[in-house]
Amino acid sequence: MFDLVLQTAPSRTPGGATSPLAAAWAIVYLCDVVSQGTRPAIWLSSARAKATSLYTTLANLQYGSTGGPAATVQDPRYGGFAEGVSQSAGTTIAAGLAFLKAYSVLGIADALSAANRCATWLRHAQCGDLQLTTWHTVYPSGGSPYHVGGVSATVLASNGMQSGIYGIGDGYGLVFLKALGAVVGASAIYGDAVSTSYFSAATAAPLSTMISELAAFIETGPQDSAHAGANTPGLSVTAPKLAYTSFLSNSTGTGTWGASAPTGSSIAQAVAGLYANNPSDTLALAVVSWLNALTANAANATPSTNTPQQTLNALTGTYDPTIAPPTTRTSTAPFTEATGAEYDLAALGLLAPVLAVTNAAQLKASRKTLSAGQQYSTVDLALRYLGPIGRAGLSLQPNSSTGGAYSPDVVLTAQFGAIYRWVTT
Repeated sequence: MFDLVLQTAPSRTPGGATSPLAAAWAIVYLCDVVSQGTRPAIWLSSARAKATSLYTTLANLQYGSTGGPAATVQDPRYGGFAEGVSQSAGTTIAAGLAFLKAYSVLGIADALSAANRCATWLRHAQCGDLQLTTWHTVYPSGGSPYHVGGVSATVLASNGMQSGIYGIGDGYGLVFLKALGAVVGASAIYGDAVSTSYFSAATAAPLSTMISELAAFIETGPQDSAHAGANTPGLSVTAPKLAYTSFLSNSTGTGTWGASAPTGSSIAQAVAGLYANNPSDTLALAVVSWLNALTANAANATPSTNTPQQTLNALTGTYDPTIAPPTTRTSTAPFTEATGAEYDLAALGLLAPVLAVTNAAQLKASRKTLSAGQQYSTVDLALRYLGPIGRAGLSLQPNSSTGGAYSPDVVLTAQFGAIYRWVTT
């Protein structure tokens, strides 16, 4: 895993293009290895050198930075990173954490300014009700401006307009905002003191307000047209949902949570964010317990007629919820893992700080299970996956899939790698 991150970042997959998300998560992973300080000296020196190089790459991709694309501090794109036609909240959050790690672990003074730019992006992304030019969030359809409280999942790179879609996974921003507050103080203010050409009124707010608004979006939820306008959270143990699509002033949107079930990682990110904000958060702890109680889907069982190689190829088996969350699960009770789901190793890594306190024995057992290389060929016994293939659907590394082909993935590997920082014995 260490070699994959070291050799592949800032690309997300081997031979791929530079990805700001991959660079960010690689910095987080490598700086955590350095902070832990238990690996061989060659690891630590290599990690520090690679993380320093990646910091330069990432900083030069940030809008408003010295080496990055130009953007004024009032621009909604300021502090973000273009990935194709848009900037994403997930990348900005990961970059903010990476910059804080670079500041505290690598001693790069300018990295704090870069982290502050990320916080400015997030504050602007919370202010969809104040957008100018094309549309802003309203409630109900055609109604008054409405402040959702979450962060817009994406911002167009062409003009800075927000998508009006708010995912529960971006609740992970609480991890970054709490960590930033520990450095600059919860009273530090981000956003604009007055209206600008981008926003109809002042957007400025202290970190404490940004944190409380984002936590409320996850905990209490926005008004939902499918529930008679009642505030409805996306994270729950009864009807968890992936993303809220707001009403927009251009008469688009639904003002409700969609039908899509959250992925394992999106649930883990929301839980990790709530827990970082408040380790006693009852919803976060309830969802962790709920994940551990998921039942197995018989459709994923291994057919008795399989040959050994068919079993290895098919990624089938009985799901064990105590090992890791599933990549996908059914959207209705009894909430089994979805047909064809695999263990979401990245989700386990995102939950590691929570499990390390609430169920250290389970996290340790998961690490032991997942660290043992397993045969994946009946011909060459030297070919091994990370984790038990044929029983649980695990891969050589936490991976991404395109068209059925799997590639080792730096982002997912770096996220999963947290289990080795949080389990120390």
